[in-house]
Amino acid sequence: MTDDALYQDRIVTAAGRTLPGLLEHPSGSATTFSPFCGDQIRLDIRVSEGVITAIGIDLKGCLLSQAAAAVLADVMVNRPVTEVGTAVVQLDAVLGEADPNLSGCWTVLDMFLPVRRHKSRHDCVRLPFTAMQDAIAAAAQGLSAG
Repeated sequence: MTDDALYQDRIVTAAGRTLPGLLEHPSGSATTFSPFCGDQIRLDIRVSEGVITAIGIDLKGCLLSQAAAAVLADVMVNRPVTEVGTAVVQLDAVLGEADPNLSGCWTVLDMFLPVRRHKSRHDCVRLPFTAMQDAIAAAAQGLSAG
């Protein structure tokens, strides 16, 4: 497999991880759909004192969406809700800049570097991050789908 191949081993491995199931009584939930590819995610979060304490995911999507959801599930638990903003900035850098300056827990996003050449697949990777932002906004407003 070349470095340009879209489905690198790290993406395939991440996509193969079991995602945490939906939560009972989440603080916030969001369902996000990509009309372009048909991927759909429901993402639940539980928040306590500004920290995400649990994540639940129901995803019907491609390998890239699955890998991105697995990264969020691995990294965002026990992190402040504000950290998702950093994640989105770092992901945008991976998908758009020549040399992203990844830092901290988000260095894992370098697995998505091969996706930058496939602009039609960027939304697949962004979908779980968008759902996370929407779930955080719902939690802040006291809304949940649970």
